[in-house]
Amino acid sequence: MKQECLIELINSLGVKNFELADYCGLSAATIGRYIKGTRTPDLHSESTDKLIHGLVRCMEEHGKSNLFDEMAGTESENPYERLSAWLFENEPEKPKERNFKTLLSANGSPRQ
Repeated sequence: MKQECLIELINSLGVKNFELADYCGLSAATIGRYIKGTRTPDLHSESTDKLIHGLVRCMEEHGKSNLFDEMAGTESENPYERLSAWLFENEPEKPKERNFKTLLSANGSPRQ
């Protein structure tokens, strides 16, 4: 996630971390970590979904839907897809976490 884009959007909205956290259903600490770059959600995670939906709702409720027009390089008319593309543009997908259970399922069922 491009933290500079997130910071720019939050500043344009004029909201505090705790206010955005309420919109997103995430903790203010999590929002703070995203802003600082100490934590980055995976593109296809539940946290990203909550962040995107919360940001869109916040933009709409604050009358800032025009901010979508400033999101260069995004083609979709869907606000969720547009915001997601803008925040995660050119981000490589994180490799899927492999643990013991996924290794077993990839190699067949465990011995009984």
